[in-house]
Order: sequence, then C-alpha cells, then structure tokens
Amino acid sequence: MDLEKTPMFVVFDADAYFNSRTDSTVKPPKKYSLNSAGIIDETMSKNSDYSYTVYTDLELLKVRLKQIFKKKIIPGQPTMKNGKPLPYFVYDSIEVNVDNVKHVKEVLTLLNKSGYQAVGKIEWLEQSEMQSKMIQTVLGGIGAVSLFVAAIGIANTMVMSIYERTKEIGVLKVLGCDMGTIRNMFLLESTFIGLIGGLAGSLLSFGASYVINHFLKLEAVGIGMGSNISRIPSWLSLAALIFAALVGITAGIFPALKAMNMSPLAAIRNE
Repeated sequence: MDLEKTPMFVVFDADAYFNSRTDSTVKPPKKYSLNSAGIIDETMSKNSDYSYTVYTDLELLKVRLKQIFKKKIIPGQPTMKNGKPLPYFVYDSIEVNVDNVKHVKEVLTLLNKSGYQAVGKIEWLEQSEMQSKMIQTVLGGIGAVSLFVAAIGIANTMVMSIYERTKEIGVLKVLGCDMGTIRNMFLLESTFIGLIGGLAGSLLSFGASYVINHFLKLEAVGIGMGSNISRIPSWLSLAALIFAALVGITAGIFPALKAMNMSPLAAIRNE
C-alpha cells in the first residue's frame, strides 16, 4: 500500500465532536484529510495505546494546520498575552522510543541533564517485576510444601503396596527374580503415580488459566487492556511433568529398597 496516497480524516475539535454525538443541538466539527505516514500492524491489540494515535508527517501537519486555521488559534496551542496565536508551534511533550529496555535509564538520565523533565515506564516495569517476583516466591513456597506432601503421600502409598504384596514379592524372589528387577518395578510404579499427578495438575492449571483469562480479560477490556493475564508456556508444562516424575522416583526409592531387601522366606510365610 502506498502510504503517501492513503488519506485519513482527522477532527481537530475533539470537544465539539464528542458533544455532537450526545447533543443533537451541537453542530459536528469539520473533518480534514491528511496523508498517513504509517499504519499499525494488524497483529497489535485494538485496545492498545497505539489504537487512538494518528501518524502523519509533522511538517505536513504544520502546513495543514496553518491552512485550516490561518490566523485563528490552533487548538492545544498557547497564545500571547494579547490573545493572539503564537507565530510558532509549541510542544508540551515528546515521546522517545529506546531500542532496548536496558538503555531506558541511560536515556532518562541524559534527558534530565539536558533540562527536560523525563519520565519513563521503567519504574512501573520494575515495580511490576518486584511484585511478580514476590508472588512467584509465595507460590513457589506453596508449591514446595505441596511437593513435599505429595512425596510423602507417594512414599506412603508404595509402602502400603509392599505390605499388601509381601507374599507376591517373596514368590518372585524364590523363583529367582533379579533384585534389580523388583526394585525397578516399584520405582516404575511410583514414577507413574508422580507422572499422573503432574498431568492432572497441568490440566487443572490450564483450566484455571482459561477461566482467569476469560472472566478477568472481559473486565480489563473496559479499561483499555485486552491481553491475557495468565500464560502457561508449553516448556513449563513439559518441565512440570518431568519434575513430577522425578518426585515420584525419589519418593519410591525407600519402598523399592525395602522390597528388594525383604527376606523371601519371611515374605512367603506372611499372610
């Protein structure tokens, strides 16, 4: 698309525009045509800060403003003491885009030293990161306690399984079954218990994430935000399953060794 030949309709009197939409007695302001200087990528959110911004050539805009208002006061521009418009344009703010977030503080320092009052979003980002780290720490602590309790539960389940299958273990040993095979059998069972628990936890996490994004996202759209609040990357789900399996293996080591070291004669006589 040829951006220089793509016109946009712009309204400079915003108050009259919004008042005309709610009050039929207010005359709608005139619309003016400007050639665009850029188009926002369609993949960006429609509710982002860029959705309400018009991009055009600055010098072209100055020429059009002078043509439209001539010697009248341009909306948003200050005036002289006698009420006449200034012969030049005044800007109340400028926006500086930095190539990397690591350079934001350096650019802010340079702007402040140059006499400008520079404010960046890095402070807000740092506070958000601190809050996120605190939340992750708390959730990590809860997760660690849950894993500890889960490991105890798996170990208890495997020990009870050994007591219930004592005679079976004795028969296997009398028939000449390898000790390592008996150990691996119980380790495999504990691993599957941990893996199934990790899979169930992952499914519950995806379900909770969907509910959070579905309901809270609807509320966030009303304040200009539409992105997902909860995101679970695929690598994290895979890591959770592997970690759950490792917890199962760790919890099953003691019961497996107990089964491996059990006396075959005592196991056969056990009822």
